[in-house]
Amino acid sequence: MSGNRGNGQNGEFADWLRRRREAYARYASVLSDQLEALEDEDIGRVAELTDRRDEVTERLLEQEGEELPGVPDDPPEGTRSLASDVHEHLKRCVDLDSEVRERLERLRDSTLEAIRTSREREEDARTYIRADEAEPRNPYDAGGESTEAETSPRSEQRDHIDVRG
Repeated sequence: MSGNRGNGQNGEFADWLRRRREAYARYASVLSDQLEALEDEDIGRVAELTDRRDEVTERLLEQEGEELPGVPDDPPEGTRSLASDVHEHLKRCVDLDSEVRERLERLRDSTLEAIRTSREREEDARTYIRADEAEPRNPYDAGGESTEAETSPRSEQRDHIDVRG
């Protein structure tokens, strides 16, 4: 009878391992898609995939709550191989998760740098506007005073002489 109990125990454990492997494979697939979206700079898709990733994570956590079936004392080779597959899938998930996080951090850093640069440029422009409002000047003047002759209608006519004959 103990042989039957071991086979039943092995079957339950193998089923548990298969569910775990499938869950990790789904998670890795979403992470791979996120990396691709990040490479394509498709932020909308990254956000959608983040929602999908959260769903998959929730299901994984639900499985975590499942009671682990008894692990057979001497599991057959197929179960050992299945356990090894689960381990490899988990390692892949950890690696992909790390890569997604690193890319998101780089994206965040470059975005923050772009925002900082934009703010600096805006402040420079506002400083220029305030200075111009305080002391209006001719924007075409390179620093010299404009004279009446330069702005008189006659000087404008001189600048626009018709050379067609």
